[in-house]
Amino acid sequence: MKILVFLLILLSFLNFDSTAQPKVRFMSYGESVIYYTSVADAENKLIEHIRRDEDNTGFPSGLFADLILKDERCFEYDFIRLAEASRRVTFSPLVITTSDDGNLRLYHWASDWGLREIYSGITSYRNDDEIHSHKCLGCEDADDDIGRMAHGVIEMHTISGSSGNSIYLTKTQIESGNYRYTTLRACTIASGKLQFIQIFPQESGYGSYMEYTRLAYPEDKSDVVLDGTYLMIPETADGSFSCEGRLTGRSLQYRFDGYKYRHQGISYPKGLYNGLCNYKNNVVVINAHPWILRIDSMPDGSLRYASWKNKEESMKPDLLLSNGQCVSSGFDNQKYIFRNGEYFYEISWTEEGDMGFSLPISWKLIIKRNSKVLMTLTSE
Repeated sequence: MKILVFLLILLSFLNFDSTAQPKVRFMSYGESVIYYTSVADAENKLIEHIRRDEDNTGFPSGLFADLILKDERCFEYDFIRLAEASRRVTFSPLVITTSDDGNLRLYHWASDWGLREIYSGITSYRNDDEIHSHKCLGCEDADDDIGRMAHGVIEMHTISGSSGNSIYLTKTQIESGNYRYTTLRACTIASGKLQFIQIFPQESGYGSYMEYTRLAYPEDKSDVVLDGTYLMIPETADGSFSCEGRLTGRSLQYRFDGYKYRHQGISYPKGLYNGLCNYKNNVVVINAHPWILRIDSMPDGSLRYASWKNKEESMKPDLLLSNGQCVSSGFDNQKYIFRNGEYFYEISWTEEGDMGFSLPISWKLIIKRNSKVLMTLTSE
């Protein structure tokens, strides 16, 4: 018996192939097929594909998506070198965002396609030991809304729900044409699936997402602030969340209580003199060194004028006038008149803008004593 066992062990040793190759896998898209043996090998071949780029197709979105969807080992791989290589051929390079608990991973990038950008993304999440992935390669090749949630992600936060479950908050931002689109989403992993949950305030009730659209002006600093359990939304004059109304300059504050984001109050713009924060809507702010001119509409419907010279708005204004008169309010010609005894202050300007944000592109301040012009300031 001992001899038989020895012979069997010896036979198995002789049959052992020390040069056995690892399992060969493949990724494919259309007519392109790439074989690889490890995720690192797959990354190398995708980088080589980019370097060759014989058809000038840019980042191999389809191949990369097929790799992520087929090979669960990718969930733990960083793809640092592929992200670096993508900078040469994409409008926005490959970025991978991972949740704090490591159970949600978002891949996103954007490629040039003629005169427009194609935003792509993949959402992968882990449930127990299984990895699930959903893709969205532009608008026409999307698995579902889960795949779309990776588009243009710039922030991801992980907070705890009332039952201790992880809630994932994403903030995406995409510029297309003249517009900047910002979307907040909330989801959690439950019953083996990634599910959207309704925690964000909307004009009526709550939703699993919130959209915010502005013209893509660099001067327009208004933005939704999402910092974990804290949410701040720029306020509009009509009270809508569509953000198509004129901005008031204030922000609505919300705090997550384990179930929803609940309204906590209003914050006023930083840097504004405290005595001026009781306005309803801001009409215009004209910065023309050394002058700052500001007009606000008040809760009682009146108009207020404040001006500073060689000062910041955080300081007490040099001149404060009330009960102004709106002479014209079209984009082509805005004109307001304020009276201070026998002195008249006439402020006029033209605007450029839409969606609640406007820029005074030319302006004029005329100061009169009765009908005599004492001083004229212009943007020219």
